[in-house]
Amino acid sequence: MEGDQTMKAPAPSDVIKVHRDVITLHRIVIMAIALTLVTFPYRSTAQEPSGGEASVSITDYLPGWDSARIEKIFENKDAEDRTAELARLIFRVSRQPVSRFESFATSPHPLKSGDAISIQGTVQSVSRVAVPQALVDSLQFDQLFRVTIERDSKDSAPKNGSSNSKTEIAELWLSKIPTQIRPGDRVQSAGVLIFSQNNQLTIAVPSLAWQPTEVTDPGLQSLVSAGFDLSQIDLLRSRQRRSLGIEDGDAFFGMLQSSLKSTADSAQPIPTIELLTKSDSLIGHHLSFDFEAVQSTRVVITDPKRRDQVASDHYWQIDGFADLGKHEVVLKSTDPTDEPVTFGGRYPVSVVATSIAKSLEPNSLADQHQNVNLKGYFFRLWSYDTDLMRDSKAKQFGPLIVATRWTPLSTPASDPKGVNRIGIGAAIALIIGASGIFFWSRKNNREDLEIKRRRRAEAPGDFRAKEEN
Repeated sequence: MEGDQTMKAPAPSDVIKVHRDVITLHRIVIMAIALTLVTFPYRSTAQEPSGGEASVSITDYLPGWDSARIEKIFENKDAEDRTAELARLIFRVSRQPVSRFESFATSPHPLKSGDAISIQGTVQSVSRVAVPQALVDSLQFDQLFRVTIERDSKDSAPKNGSSNSKTEIAELWLSKIPTQIRPGDRVQSAGVLIFSQNNQLTIAVPSLAWQPTEVTDPGLQSLVSAGFDLSQIDLLRSRQRRSLGIEDGDAFFGMLQSSLKSTADSAQPIPTIELLTKSDSLIGHHLSFDFEAVQSTRVVITDPKRRDQVASDHYWQIDGFADLGKHEVVLKSTDPTDEPVTFGGRYPVSVVATSIAKSLEPNSLADQHQNVNLKGYFFRLWSYDTDLMRDSKAKQFGPLIVATRWTPLSTPASDPKGVNRIGIGAAIALIIGASGIFFWSRKNNREDLEIKRRRRAEAPGDFRAKEEN
């Protein structure tokens, strides 16, 4: 097969639809890989587990752990042994998403050790404990954090039907916390209960959703006002210049959700070059700059939870360019013998949005590129493959923006050479990145089914159910 090939849009049941008419052969191959990853039935991992004696419990997702072992952690009189056992539990807990524990947090009061529990409240204190050195290499963390919170009263259900239940204090144990968390801040999470005694809970959690009472970085105020979990900012900084992956899912959809609540007045004008030179300090900031939209792609969301989160069954990706002024950007290959790639005048930028104007839809951009003033949150620098960088054995990287507002400007009459090549590479990479999030969800779904099958096999014959296809 040679030259340009026409590719039909995937069926409506597919996770991702691509609205584009002409795609060359090597692009079809890449797109086929993306669609292979995502064209499968999908069920949200956050749905409630089914009941019955053979139903799955949260400890089924914590290999080597059951309620009896969890309950004995703090019975150990030796402090180092107690910390070691707690660290082992947190290692297992941290390998599951918070949504996993939320889906099991339906047990009635009183709770027992090993039950899943959701919790939110106000931070009272933060402390840390060193992990025994013998475990550091295998667990990949060297300290545990204890965040003591006063639990919200609406979470504290009366134990005896009385409406005068006492304030509950909870100790949340985990391996990583937001770097700037302080007493008085608000946190939310879900995890596994270690023990409960005298209105005090001890819980192992994978992570914390964090809302500070005082924002030390004024650029993040818009996100905080929109309800964004600022603990995700540290994660995004750690993933700078990397491809989109499953680790970005909560931050990605959380920022899309926040874009629906932001006000345009909070966006600060910024030169495009600073998105590259000051990217670490700008993650999460509400920014404004001019942008030429070249092409757009519609991505369908199948997860009901994510649909509810962004109030839509899809989002859009728009690829284009922003002005560098007099600056040049030189991208060097990992191979020192390769020639570097230089961008002068303009630089590729990718934008995602829950909705776009008619002038930014695929058919409109195919006829005439659109120049706009863009306001949006800076997600991070992300990397992707492009034709332009293929020969240099390197990946393109550029800003990824979550749009909050578009203001049309005059449209350029012509476009620089190479625009379409760079743009479609970014579009395909974002689709593959998004499909990675869905693939992770499917992997969790398959784990659910496997555990259910194992439990059914162990259950008495009366409780065995028909195998799922």
